[in-house]
Amino acid sequence: MGGNMLAGNVNGVGEAFNNATSYIRRNMVLWGFVFDYPEFVDYLGDRRKTVVDLQSQENTLVLVGQSSVPTGTVLGDIKELYLVGNWSPTGLDIAGCTGLVTLGMFDGGVGLDSDQRSKISSLVKGQKKLQNLIVMNWGGVEIAEGAFGSTSASNSAKSLVKVIINKAISIQNEAFSRCENLITVSIPDAVTIGILSGSAYGPFEYCINLKTASFPVAESIGNYAFYGCNALQAASFPVAKEIGSYAFNCCYALQAASFPIAEEIGVQAFYCCSALQAASFPAAESIGDKAFRYCTALQAASFPAATSISDYAFRNCPALQEITYPQGASIDKRYAFYGCTQTIRILNPNGSLRETYNG
Repeated sequence: MGGNMLAGNVNGVGEAFNNATSYIRRNMVLWGFVFDYPEFVDYLGDRRKTVVDLQSQENTLVLVGQSSVPTGTVLGDIKELYLVGNWSPTGLDIAGCTGLVTLGMFDGGVGLDSDQRSKISSLVKGQKKLQNLIVMNWGGVEIAEGAFGSTSASNSAKSLVKVIINKAISIQNEAFSRCENLITVSIPDAVTIGILSGSAYGPFEYCINLKTASFPVAESIGNYAFYGCNALQAASFPVAKEIGSYAFNCCYALQAASFPIAEEIGVQAFYCCSALQAASFPAAESIGDKAFRYCTALQAASFPAATSISDYAFRNCPALQEITYPQGASIDKRYAFYGCTQTIRILNPNGSLRETYNG
């Protein structure tokens, strides 16, 4: 297939633009992207200087201001597809793009409606090799239940490796569950991740290759949100107040968890996080049943604002040596520290030693 598959009009050049030589077309597109399509330019990053190279790459199609694939395009050859400008996925037919690796949608203006969001979901789930999904301006609404995930790996977008979606304020259950090759997710505007009731599949449940989770404005993390994400190494939720039950259950590789204002830690929230060495939750008031059970590497835990620590919260944490909580907190140490084999130093919130406990 020919190298340049650019279609569309930039800055009113119109018919003359489409009929120009490939050199002029590529340079005009470079000009258009730099000045008129900031989201696409930001995504390209250092590649903005080589947009000409991007346009001339074989297997790359950029549609500017339209969403229909040009007549004569060999869909099976397309590996990178970018929709830029006033695009809509509704009429886009890429079923024949059997080798598509990257799908990006940029500078679309108004947010997507429900039909358009559903169309993107079906497009992505229909691709067997798609690794990278970028959608700018989801519409300020939710990523729906089962949008890209499923309770069955065979029905999920299991080839996805990297996802970037902005202006999505919530992520519903099963949104990415069983996307087993997903490594990186950036959804910076999400306020809620899953729901704090029920036992449905969480948004990222069994994303077994997901390595990092960073949601800068998320206020709540629902039940089972990251259940079984056994490659997850770091979780950062600077404004999350609630951590649902089973939220990080069986995240075996989780080494660092930052929740500076979380007030509630649900049942089995960090159960079997066997690589977690330290847990610091300065605002947590309630620690749920078995919240840190089988955290076999956990050495120190700090809950200076705790009012209640449930039974078996630290059961079978053989490395636990130090824990901080207020003297007035409700706790039955016999059960909370059941199976802890070390002598545990119990500290006051000011760091002073209050007592030691031998399990």
